[in-house]
Amino acid sequence: MIAYLKSENYRFLRKNNIYTISGLCLTLITAAAFILKYYDLTDSTFPYGNAHFFYSNIFGLSSLILFVSVLVNLILTGKDSLVLKQSVAFGLSRQKIFWTKLIVTLGYFILLCLTGIALTIILGTSVFPHESGVLSAYFTALVNTVPIILSGFVLAHTLMMTYSKEIIIFGILLLIYSFPESILHGLSNYSEAIRALSKYVPSTLLTDNLYRFMDLNTEINFSAWIVGGLISLVSLTLGVSKFNKKSID
Repeated sequence: MIAYLKSENYRFLRKNNIYTISGLCLTLITAAAFILKYYDLTDSTFPYGNAHFFYSNIFGLSSLILFVSVLVNLILTGKDSLVLKQSVAFGLSRQKIFWTKLIVTLGYFILLCLTGIALTIILGTSVFPHESGVLSAYFTALVNTVPIILSGFVLAHTLMMTYSKEIIIFGILLLIYSFPESILHGLSNYSEAIRALSKYVPSTLLTDNLYRFMDLNTEINFSAWIVGGLISLVSLTLGVSKFNKKSID
């Protein structure tokens, strides 16, 4: 297991994609801060030149973060999955392949997220004036976001390992994590069950987290952790089972 883990880690780091993805993400974060600051300095009526709005972009662009998670996943599970046949031929168990690829890609995705969060805090506290309560609300909102984003990564990994159509995988993730609230509210008028369920779908939890942060009324949302944990658990359980039966040609 350790030898294969080192091998996959080496192959991952040899891919230019991770450096390109990381560079683009950190550049976009930096650019967002300085663009907001520029307009704040040049337009006295510009209301968004503050840390509060800058931080809110992290929660408002959850779909973009999920898109990045898929790109990181693809490094070892996209076209690179063509080496699976060779790995199986060398006697590696499918479970070992599944979990090793998850550990490597998830590890670097978490590292990228932590680097991005550190950068937002550095920029938010150095570029913009201090705002009481904003940073603590930011940390709380991040805690609520973590399980949903990680569940999206795990689901993406499972789909990548069991299916090969990236466009379908993107569609599934968008449907689950960015489903329009207006549609959910419309459907809830016809069913109490849908009304109750709509409060716990990932898209609703992410939107509610954003609104609470904008109002500086954040608190730990255990529902997000339960929902994220359930999605991850079900995804991994079904994913391992499905991958064990997958035909690798």
